[in-house]
Amino acid sequence: MSEQEVELAMLRKDIELMQSDMAELKADVKQLATAWKTAENLVAFIKWLAGLGAALALLIGLVKGWFFTSPKE
Repeated sequence: MSEQEVELAMLRKDIELMQSDMAELKADVKQLATAWKTAENLVAFIKWLAGLGAALALLIGLVKGWFFTSPKE
């Protein structure tokens, strides 16, 4: 084998290794994107739930008279 053939073989091997690394990274990025979207949806749901809880607390407070009452002497 000539020196150029050896060098080409080494370059091919390096490219194959790079391609396999890129495939692994692609899979990892896909999983990370999925986890990000899931967390984003979870935060949105928790914010909605907190708003619902605040609205219920306000309604209960209004019904029970916790607001707009004069202080007792």
